[in-house]
Amino acid sequence: MTVLNGPDGKFMVGHFRFARLAQAQRGSRWPWQRSGECVIDTHWHFDHTDNNAHLHAAGATVLAHENTKKRMSEPHDLPVLYRDADGALHDLHFDPSPAEALPQQTFPDSYKLQANGETLALQHFAPAHTDSDIYVHFQKANVIQMGDTFFNGMYPYIDPRYGRQNQRHDCLPPDKILSLADNDTKIVAGHGPLRQQS
Repeated sequence: MTVLNGPDGKFMVGHFRFARLAQAQRGSRWPWQRSGECVIDTHWHFDHTDNNAHLHAAGATVLAHENTKKRMSEPHDLPVLYRDADGALHDLHFDPSPAEALPQQTFPDSYKLQANGETLALQHFAPAHTDSDIYVHFQKANVIQMGDTFFNGMYPYIDPRYGRQNQRHDCLPPDKILSLADNDTKIVAGHGPLRQQS
């Protein structure tokens, strides 16, 4: 999770369980109270969108690629996502997300936000992890939030319906992101520790 906080309010990229998130927000202004504050979904998967309804109810606008809203509006059966205590593999079924959990604002290819003296550049990837992935470049802070297009230290899960395993390296060539980075860039993975570019 990456948070930009300042006089214009909070701008959050990535989020997980609401109870843990609320606990982490103790001592800061909560709920969100300024017009224009937003949460940015990096893609449609449940582990990155399951706080949308809570955060929107607290005052944030949810912003995402248009395919994120489309996929969240559909039912899904995702194969072999977890093992139970006995080691058996299980598929997961997801009903369509409720209306209050869907992004309120979407974009097709790219989008820019100006807030708290920072420029956030949002860019859609060609299908790779899913068909809804974006990265967010905090240009002044020199931080790139990759969402689940980057799992640090492990091979990423690729959505079997909407991702493109055989095209992954075409969609995510190193120069696409590394051309934005220098030796001081911090790269935030969807899963795994922060990476300092070197």
